[in-house]
Amino acid sequence: MMYACVCGKSNDMKKINDRNEKIKNIDFLIKQNEITIYTERVEMQSLNQHAEDFLIEKYTGLLQSPENIALFCEGEPWTTCQIKTLIRNEMQKWNEGNRFCIFSVHDSKTKKIMGSLHISHALQEYAAIGIHGHENVAEIGYILDSEFWGKGYGTEIAMMGLEYVKHIIGKYTDAEFKELPIPKEAIATVHPLNEGSKRILQKIFAYQEPVEFIKYNGQPRLLFFTPLV
Repeated sequence: MMYACVCGKSNDMKKINDRNEKIKNIDFLIKQNEITIYTERVEMQSLNQHAEDFLIEKYTGLLQSPENIALFCEGEPWTTCQIKTLIRNEMQKWNEGNRFCIFSVHDSKTKKIMGSLHISHALQEYAAIGIHGHENVAEIGYILDSEFWGKGYGTEIAMMGLEYVKHIIGKYTDAEFKELPIPKEAIATVHPLNEGSKRILQKIFAYQEPVEFIKYNGQPRLLFFTPLV
């Protein structure tokens, strides 16, 4: 069940509460082009709420760790140039009002960055996967620093991402859908050897395609999906 209220002195801020059965309350704070999602343990912030240098430093630690990155994307540590480009592009997208962007993921109490949540819009990328294909989907991806593995954070982050796709992308965003259709499904993919993430996606998504496919320069993947409409 979701509740919405307008807070502050003007109508450019919305605070929305979603009562999720598994992680209780999820709150969304929307202030123009800045979005924060938070639970009791986890806080996600749109990248445009931080300084570029701060994000580059933190994402360097996250994406250059061989342990963190082994089963993420191509499985190779990112270069400094790739990280800088990612941060600058994502900050620009947020500032332009795009809702398919990256969130930094923080410990709610210490504010330490634990990982990253990636939301993207794939129109045709997965159209040939499975019997019926998957066109026009919102893709959820995340990475969690190894310090926080095995504590339930991955499940919480993935569920927060799914709730964001269900309730914010589809209901509280207008500008980017003037020329693009609202996604029909939420999906996520995972390396078959990533047992922890497979268990997470099996819990929160309705369906799984049984056959592996290839992505990220030859990396095998499994696809999970949930209809949105």
